[in-house]
Amino acid sequence: MQWPNGRLGNVGTHMIDGIRMLIGYEVTAVSATLDLAGKPDCRGPSFSDPGGWGLMRMENGLIVIVDAADYAMIPHSININGKKGRAIVNGSNEVSFEFWENGQKDHWADPYPGTTSMDNAVNEIVEWLEEGKTFPYNASEALGTHEVITAFHASHARQSRWIKLPLKGSDREIAVNSG
Repeated sequence: MQWPNGRLGNVGTHMIDGIRMLIGYEVTAVSATLDLAGKPDCRGPSFSDPGGWGLMRMENGLIVIVDAADYAMIPHSININGKKGRAIVNGSNEVSFEFWENGQKDHWADPYPGTTSMDNAVNEIVEWLEEGKTFPYNASEALGTHEVITAFHASHARQSRWIKLPLKGSDREIAVNSG
């Protein structure tokens, strides 16, 4: 996974949610280093939401690489490399597939052209509030994603040691000042 502008607690929540949703595995441990470039947060000096680099160990031993430097200029992207090929989910809600064996490629266009993922999320919330529709996201999943981001901070404080999830002890008391 990669994205520009750091902000593990803000942008990272969406990227980590996305990878957990796409592959269906939970994060079991994190090893990470925060980007201490000191990029000012766009919401003001009371917020500190650095980017960073790290590894997330998932169930079944899968490793996810995270590249989210504060001053990066790379595009949002989730690349899933598998036994038969890879899927690339880019920032425009499109998915490309490349198959190793035969070189075949496929492309899924944005299912909601002209809208952003934020537009879609707000529409889902409004439908839940006003129409009683089932909300497609379980709140406990948000807690799991927050725990991953907190584990990035805990790992950094311990020279990038692996931090197992769920968090225990003083790691549960780490404050992440993202907006």
